[in-house]
Amino acid sequence: CEWKDGHGPSCGMWVGGDKQDIREHLQKWHGVKRGQDKDKISCLWSSCSTRLRKESLWRHIRTVHLALRWKCEVCNIQYTREDAAQHKHK
Repeated sequence: CEWKDGHGPSCGMWVGGDKQDIREHLQKWHGVKRGQDKDKISCLWSSCSTRLRKESLWRHIRTVHLALRWKCEVCNIQYTREDAAQHKHK
C-alpha cells in the first residue's frame, strides 16, 4: 500500500488486489469509513490526489495504482476492468 495519510512515509503494508481486500484495508488502517459512497474523496495513494466518488476508490486503486489487467479469453485483448474483459462476442 502506498497510501499516505500525512507527511510521513507511505503505509507499506501488502494489500490484495480484490475489491474486498482494498476496502477492508482502507477502512481498518486509513480511516475510510463505510457508507456515503456518493461522497467525493481524495485518493492519497503516493502523490495521486485524484478526487472521485468513494464507491469508485477501490476500482481506481486496482486499475491505476496496482495496474491490474484482465485478458479476454476469446480475443486476447487486455482490459483495465474485469467486467470489460468478460464481454460477449458475436
